[in-house]
Amino acid sequence: MTWSFADVKKAVSCERYITEVMGCEIQNNRIQARWRGGDGWNVQINEDSVHDYKTKETMSVIDLCMKDKGMDKLAALRFLGEKFNVTPIKKASPKKDWCNIRKRLEAQGQFPMTTLVFVQGAWQVFFS
Repeated sequence: MTWSFADVKKAVSCERYITEVMGCEIQNNRIQARWRGGDGWNVQINEDSVHDYKTKETMSVIDLCMKDKGMDKLAALRFLGEKFNVTPIKKASPKKDWCNIRKRLEAQGQFPMTTLVFVQGAWQVFFS
């Protein structure tokens, strides 16, 4: 399954992630940066992000999950989508989709090279 970055960010606030997954104590809209061993209250929780004043980083809930869990972006997206029951995006049939794109390009006199790559249980099509 695949989730939209925008849908995950909309469905899961940083504060919700912090309380439900990290289990951090919040004081005056601030937390400690446990992912880097921080013990000061240097991370401010904003409406749709957190800001770490020590490292000068602003992070979305996806970025925060990446730091907290040591995951890459796609793994964090999957974790958040599954954990918080975010509706996955519906994908068109990859074969039908890329065939239509290729036919349209060929009709315009373009003959793209096509590369198929199997990523996380689905075929991804790249044109060059």
